[in-house]
Amino acid sequence: TNKCFKSGGWAAQGHVQVDCSDGLATSLSKAQDGMIGRDVWASSGLDGMLGFSFARISMTGSELSSDVTDWACVRDNVTGLVWERKTNDGSLHDASKFFKVNDWPGDNVSELISASNAQKLCGFSDWRLPTLFEIMNITHFGRSVDPLIDIDFFKLAVVTDGPIYWTSTASPLSPAHRYSFNFKHGQALFGTNIAQKLNVMLVRGATPSPSDRFSVSSDGNEVTDKKYGLVWQRCPVGTKWTANNCAGTPKLLEHFEAFQEASAQPGWRLPNAKELQTIYDRGVQNPTIIDSTLFPNSGAEPWNSTHYGPNAAWIVSIISGWRFRDDSWVPGHGRFPVRLVKNLDTSGRLVRPEVQIRQPQ
Repeated sequence: TNKCFKSGGWAAQGHVQVDCSDGLATSLSKAQDGMIGRDVWASSGLDGMLGFSFARISMTGSELSSDVTDWACVRDNVTGLVWERKTNDGSLHDASKFFKVNDWPGDNVSELISASNAQKLCGFSDWRLPTLFEIMNITHFGRSVDPLIDIDFFKLAVVTDGPIYWTSTASPLSPAHRYSFNFKHGQALFGTNIAQKLNVMLVRGATPSPSDRFSVSSDGNEVTDKKYGLVWQRCPVGTKWTANNCAGTPKLLEHFEAFQEASAQPGWRLPNAKELQTIYDRGVQNPTIIDSTLFPNSGAEPWNSTHYGPNAAWIVSIISGWRFRDDSWVPGHGRFPVRLVKNLDTSGRLVRPEVQIRQPQ
């Protein structure tokens, strides 16, 4: 069952989760992560954990039934991307194999890509490394045990410090570094040396982005993202757009207060952890990785609506931008700013969230 935060906060009942249908949850917010998107309108779980939709694909590219015990790839039915499924049979795609991403021969990811293309893995010959956002998009931030992925479909390496996988996203540090992602802690690591050997899970397919992806409303208060069908408040809660900047000081709120703030603004809601990632500029390290022209005065780590474990929430750093972080906050600790979001279809109407972006459980 999907879990949501309940009303009351620290002083009354403690910041813990209940079923999303519980009155204590809906009284806090009717647009929590577990109440919207695929978690609700595609909730059978037959094609993956709630919020996800996957298909098992054979070596030749055909879709397999849900009762098979062996398959070569996994198709994400939401994004259309096809993922390499790792094995434990010692073959080319074994999960225990590690690769570097520099140009030196021997255990190089380019060798895995070339061999997979020559093999026509799952009927395709255009395999590549995933971007950081693509690999985050199959991450299950609702799981309280690692790895943070649907293990009924994917097989990851068993590593004490967590299975860490390469991405194609460049690091702001130097050309000798690149982003990697840890499926144990949900961390995006921006300082990984390209000579280091890590796990690799290849992907194929593309999610096109319109050339005019972002547009700003005539009054300057909203930013529309055409790629993901999201409309963002340009300024953090507590500030106001004036001329060419967000004037004022962002409100610093505890998590339940952030939900209350969103509920007080009809049509708006807290974004989930993945939605926040869509407006990040991963090529910038400091002082912020969010686009400061589109989103000025961003503050520190903003709250989102994605829960973690029994009494914690995920937050996303936009100062360092290097990781997701989960903490069990104590009273009086953990006050962060908020930027609200809503969904928009091509006609301008609010729609069910999560068409392009995966809604985590």
